[in-house]
Amino acid sequence: MVEIQNIPFWEKDALQGKELGPVAHFGAMVFVIIGFLFISGAASSSPMGPLFPGVTSYALLAGAVGVIALTPGPVLKKLPISLAVFMLLSWMGLSIFWTDSLSGTLFFFKRDMPMYIGFILIAGVLPKDSLIKGLLIAIRIIIIGTFFAVLLFPETRLHIDAEAFEGGTYPGWHGFFSHKNSMAPILVFSFITVLALEKHRVWKNFSLLSIAILLVMSTSGTGLAGVLLAGALFFWLRMFSGLDDRSGSLFFITSIGLGAITILGAIASLAQLTAAYGKDLTFTGRTDIWSVAIKFSAEKPINGWGVGGLLWRESATPRTVATSEFHRLVGFVMPHPHSGVLEVLLQIGFVGLGLYCIVFLGAWYKSWRLVKVGEQLGIWSITILAVQLFMSLSESVFLGKWLVITIIMKSILMRQEVYSKQSANHNFIEIPR
Repeated sequence: MVEIQNIPFWEKDALQGKELGPVAHFGAMVFVIIGFLFISGAASSSPMGPLFPGVTSYALLAGAVGVIALTPGPVLKKLPISLAVFMLLSWMGLSIFWTDSLSGTLFFFKRDMPMYIGFILIAGVLPKDSLIKGLLIAIRIIIIGTFFAVLLFPETRLHIDAEAFEGGTYPGWHGFFSHKNSMAPILVFSFITVLALEKHRVWKNFSLLSIAILLVMSTSGTGLAGVLLAGALFFWLRMFSGLDDRSGSLFFITSIGLGAITILGAIASLAQLTAAYGKDLTFTGRTDIWSVAIKFSAEKPINGWGVGGLLWRESATPRTVATSEFHRLVGFVMPHPHSGVLEVLLQIGFVGLGLYCIVFLGAWYKSWRLVKVGEQLGIWSITILAVQLFMSLSESVFLGKWLVITIIMKSILMRQEVYSKQSANHNFIEIPR
């Protein structure tokens, strides 16, 4: 046995990955790449898109279970399980007993729940460097695939929907994503991940430039604002983490003041800003959606309408009376309320919102502790959480694919917490020959 003194947790985790075995490690990497491509929705409107919900999620879950079956016992004992995430997923699953649309909730069980479980298992045993590498590979595929789509398929450069848009079309690149508002949050997450964790200079520059082009051509105001906020916050956190306590406190207070002035200026100039980007003060009809969503959430405040119980447009899940009434009151068809908080309230009520807040705040607390010691991983995760909170003002970015991203972050942060405690008691690890 060889003793290695004072190894950073990231390298410790990579060394422990040798215990996973080559077959299990390869299977876990495949799961991360294909799994993230699936939950991102990057190919949902491609010719093969209809096959994905019914086949891919169960196949990936089976693969994840196979990896766990090949994982040695000592590694499984370190599998991080978040009680808050478990309670949130349980509450979402229980909504099948009160859902307003049984077919919509069953669709959720078929598409999303297997991915939640699969990523909890894989993110808990795959070394962090391998997990991040898998995410970066998936991001590269998404970027290249989206450019491929917009170059070869004209319909992916605009939105065609006679029900939703006056004149039947609306501008904005979206590739094989179903909508620009589905693509933009994934591109923002990709931007933060590449900016913070990509070490290959060529791929980093290519990815960041490509994401910027795709967001500009998508005409997604939320996506562009999210990227600008992400970049500013990322570099702010890097500066803050390098300061001592006294300088850091002064820098923090000064930044709050400047931030408040910027926000007040943006609010005062809101009409000009929205007009400059071709929007209006209803934020493309979002205020109408929010008012109706508040009315509907008040009807079932405790447990909501069930996951997938309202605002569902999939062909396999016909509209309910409540969904049709929601669309009638708004005046057009939409698949979600364009608000993170309202999305949670409509689906799983105040109980679900409380559970989600516990998950979110727990991840924020762990991330901030890493930022204070200058860890790049903490800067990455807290930037994602902050931008997610910002985008939730106009997009539904708490459940679905974003809950998978939160699960991945929670697993990484929980494992880091364990390593920190171990490092307090031992200043070395042992590497099997």
